[in-house]
Amino acid sequence: MTAFELDERACELGSAQGCNDLGVRLMEERGRKPDPERAFEMYRKACELGLPMGCTNLGYVYEKGVGTSADRDRALSSYERSCTAGEPLGCEHLGDLVYDDEAPDAKLRALRAYEQACKGGRQGACSGLGMMYGMGIGVARDRYRAVELLEGACAANVVIACTGLGMIRLQPGDGLDVEGGKNALSHACDEREPHACYLLAGTLRTEDPDAHATDIRHLLERGCDFKHEPSCQALREFNAGD
Repeated sequence: MTAFELDERACELGSAQGCNDLGVRLMEERGRKPDPERAFEMYRKACELGLPMGCTNLGYVYEKGVGTSADRDRALSSYERSCTAGEPLGCEHLGDLVYDDEAPDAKLRALRAYEQACKGGRQGACSGLGMMYGMGIGVARDRYRAVELLEGACAANVVIACTGLGMIRLQPGDGLDVEGGKNALSHACDEREPHACYLLAGTLRTEDPDAHATDIRHLLERGCDFKHEPSCQALREFNAGD
């Protein structure tokens, strides 16, 4: 029997893991046409059978509308079920989903979800948590805790964390680290994160626009090449000022 057939048989026999793995295979192009509708059914069955990762995957397809109609409330419910069961990726997705909610407790819920996901090794969640500490969103501002979290995530190649690290290091006040901030932004820009290119260009313009003119133009050109409209607009303004 093939691996696909083994997972199919396991699912038929009531294996939550088999159903989840079958769902993953049905979403992939591995010698067969993807079947997202059937994958959705497999994820739903895996979740109903109590597999946290099955609930995470179910939440994702509900959130994105893959194989089923997009349903934010059901995505949220699935992620909450997964996170409550201790599945770090489910917690990370939960944090991402509730962060922009307008509900009074949304930021606190996001914070708690990110904390749990970060403890479980999800560096993307550590990045989100670091930015919440750095900006004082849903929690008292703590620059040093923010830097600690963002440094770890940046070192783990979460590029957006490197951008966040640069931003926090460049914040005025106790703990200001201009060179460290510029280095973090430079690394993120080199990794094709356009907002980092834009922020680094802005920092150099603040320092000495004439001395850094070549670098500023290069950074804005890179950001614009990545289809980052603020970089394109800043580049037009910078060139107009020559």
